[in-house]
Amino acid sequence: MLTLTAMVGWLIVVHDLWERPAGGLSGRQARLFNTATVLTLGVGAMCFYVALFALNLGAEAFLLDNGVVEDAVGHPVGFDE
Repeated sequence: MLTLTAMVGWLIVVHDLWERPAGGLSGRQARLFNTATVLTLGVGAMCFYVALFALNLGAEAFLLDNGVVEDAVGHPVGFDE
């Protein structure tokens, strides 16, 4: 969760996505825009983390042999290990 928060914060700061109530923008609009920005980036980053996890799980199933892992841990292994 900390990495997700750090990534969203970094994206907002680096790309200057935080709105400030100035000019024709009211405080309520700025809060609405900032909330939408945080939620959009948060959902997007979470989707990428889920996709990365799925790719890693698929690569593990394809690349690791159960016999090698069983020898390393000393007992039969299943999906959960």
